[in-house]
Amino acid sequence: MAHNEVLRLLLRAGYPLTCIFDVGANVGLTAQEFGQSFSYAIIHTFEPVPATYDLLTANLASRPNVHCNRPALGRTFGEVKMAVAGVSPGNGVLLSGSYTKGETDIVPQLTGEQYRANRQIGQIRFLKIATMD
Repeated sequence: MAHNEVLRLLLRAGYPLTCIFDVGANVGLTAQEFGQSFSYAIIHTFEPVPATYDLLTANLASRPNVHCNRPALGRTFGEVKMAVAGVSPGNGVLLSGSYTKGETDIVPQLTGEQYRANRQIGQIRFLKIATMD
């Protein structure tokens, strides 16, 4: 379902999106769309690929309610190996034993619970996940 369809449904239902997590934020299109529709929401983005993260932070620099984060968000704390192809939405964590002919990068990863506890976030009202893990 396209983001604008999800937005229409949420707006029609009057759902109070006060805290949004955008996991696999890429260059920030979802965060921008949700930020326009829910200007009161605090949005936390997660994009571990360095080049993509740089574009994400540039695209969202004028939005004080958006917090851009470089670590991947996953099941465990530590580091993970990612397949990286520029700023492609096809970048993704490589599962153990997986192989890629392209470039890879080792990126930090933390769990959603660790992040939520560290930031003292109560309830996550909407979670968008666009990952390949």
